[in-house]
Amino acid sequence: MTKWNVLEQLQRLMPMEEEAVERAIPICSQCLDEINENLRDDADKNDKRIALAAAGLAYYQLMITSISADGTVTSFRAGDVTVSKNPVAVMEIAASVRDEALARAVPILKDRDFVFRQVGI
Repeated sequence: MTKWNVLEQLQRLMPMEEEAVERAIPICSQCLDEINENLRDDADKNDKRIALAAAGLAYYQLMITSISADGTVTSFRAGDVTVSKNPVAVMEIAASVRDEALARAVPILKDRDFVFRQVGI
């Protein structure tokens, strides 16, 4: 898998203009590296779930960046009409997309959540 495979999957999640694509490329590369570091030794390096998981991570990171860099008004009121943009809802959706993509990749990822406890007699 390459950053271009990740970018292709990311563009399926969120259509982007050229400027946004340029900003997304290094994030796609970083997310792909993160997934590759956590792949099981016997995982197929061309498994499509790698690109999907990296795209899910990239989507989440781009949403964080977008919300934090967006200096726009999040609420507007005109008389009895209020229009608002809820960043919490956006992040919940982004987290859901990320988590679903990572869940699909679980069979090819290393298990990092091992717990060893002592049992008393």
